[in-house]
Amino acid sequence: MSDPEASLEGIGSLIRVAGINIPARARFVGETVISATLSSLTFGLVCGQVGAMTTIGPLAPFLCGSWFGYSAGLLRQWWDCKRLAKRYASRYPTLMLYSLQQDWNTVVPESVAKNEDSLEEWITDGGLGRTTMSILAAQSIKTSVEEIQQRGREKVAGQYNSD
Repeated sequence: MSDPEASLEGIGSLIRVAGINIPARARFVGETVISATLSSLTFGLVCGQVGAMTTIGPLAPFLCGSWFGYSAGLLRQWWDCKRLAKRYASRYPTLMLYSLQQDWNTVVPESVAKNEDSLEEWITDGGLGRTTMSILAAQSIKTSVEEIQQRGREKVAGQYNSD
């Protein structure tokens, strides 16, 4: 299975080259709409084709397949974003805490803020509200994390060049 973050990487790099700055929430909405729409079309067309080869006809299977595909696409986007938020909470807790507190006005317990308790566990134990706010925070820091990862890549590449 392909990496969910890499699925729209081509569009993202094109936008970066053009110098367009898209806010995190708008990027999230765009990714969600594209993902769900592609999933809907895929399921709808396959089900419609199967229906065309039976006595049912293509229309009802296409509609049902599209509905199922759109729902599946939305669920997949939710799971991917939730996983991204947890990964950022474990790898970049300081950035996530800053975004949760400053960007989204989320009250975080002192024990989590001082790294005594795990931010990832706090998010997971908090239910839908914390998960949603964490997804928003992860979307907000995504550009910063990409820059950190790029600097790390350049540092590793520089070590190979010096050898």
